[in-house]
Amino acid sequence: MQKIRPKVIMVTNKYFPTIGGISTYIESLVTGLEKENFKTELICFPIKFDKWEAKISNKRARKLIHYIFTLFFISFAEWKIFKSRLTNRNLIVHSHSANYCLFIGLISRTFGCKTLHTYHSPIERSYKHLEYLSPKVGAIIFVSKETQMLYQSMSNIDNNIIEIIPGVIDQNKFHPRTNDEINKMKKKLIDLIGKKHLEDHIILFVGRVIEEKGIMPLIKSINIVKYDVPDVLLIIIGPHSYGEKEKKYFENLVSYIKKNKLNDNIVFSGPTSEDILMKSYAISTMLLVPSIWEEPSGIVPIEAMATGKPVIATRVGGLKYRIIDGKTGFLVEKNNPKELAEKIVKLLKNEKLLKKMGANARVHVEKNYNLEIMIKKHKKLYGTIIK
Repeated sequence: MQKIRPKVIMVTNKYFPTIGGISTYIESLVTGLEKENFKTELICFPIKFDKWEAKISNKRARKLIHYIFTLFFISFAEWKIFKSRLTNRNLIVHSHSANYCLFIGLISRTFGCKTLHTYHSPIERSYKHLEYLSPKVGAIIFVSKETQMLYQSMSNIDNNIIEIIPGVIDQNKFHPRTNDEINKMKKKLIDLIGKKHLEDHIILFVGRVIEEKGIMPLIKSINIVKYDVPDVLLIIIGPHSYGEKEKKYFENLVSYIKKNKLNDNIVFSGPTSEDILMKSYAISTMLLVPSIWEEPSGIVPIEAMATGKPVIATRVGGLKYRIIDGKTGFLVEKNNPKELAEKIVKLLKNEKLLKKMGANARVHVEKNYNLEIMIKKHKKLYGTIIK
């Protein structure tokens, strides 16, 4: 007889089509839970609200609109949860990231729901309300040890049950490709990239085109790399120019590229489909993650390593624990284009080292970022709070 599982409602402020670690984490979790016969439901803060907010230049007005949108979302989420509770005896509300998502989870306790919260993104200051609210949910999850240390140093986040469960990826989708497959994928991507042909020295960045992701230091590093590897091509995948601040930053990037004659070396592809993303991993030689903020537990490096690509990342946040320096890639100091360029050139000019690190990266992911491990930990945690 098949065991009846509790229903799990995910409440989040970020999900696809927004690219990022939170979206991938939740997608992996939902996929794995459904394979284990859990019923799931997703309640996400509307992406159109974020876009509307980003268009408002006045800070006070933007803050007011954010409060209005947040109150609307809280009310909508509680209505959905209440309706689901009427037909589900065992209902778990698993909130993610944003403080108001945590608040939604706590309110749902009045309906008899069990709750837990996952902290994804880093904080920059103390939040007293987090110290008050965190002990009241059934359990707390951090996506990395670094994230836990950051929260507990800034705010006294505590709970009787605290777990560290990093994000994972589907290793059946993200895997190494043969040379024939790579060549076929290159032909399919030529139109997207806007090049007549694609050379072997392709490097990749995946993420939002914002200052915190270190795009300018990355572009400056390519200005150094091109003297050693003239045909180097950096493909930047991710959204840009969706707000006034982001638009100005993007314009500065484009201006620098034109000024330094890097048009043949750098391509912005914008956001893409998952199919194009996986093809891009396949044709690239490595992934670059030049973040200048405390990246909590980036999932993109795991995706790249799963496809057998080494990763060069800055020594910040959870990235220090994602990449094994000198084995699955390199760690460099943030805002240091020269050091970043040196590591890029080192790999591009040493194919043996490039392949060795790529193979190490795949093994590292297979051992440490397995979906089965992630789901097993969540199942155990759900069972604990249901009891």
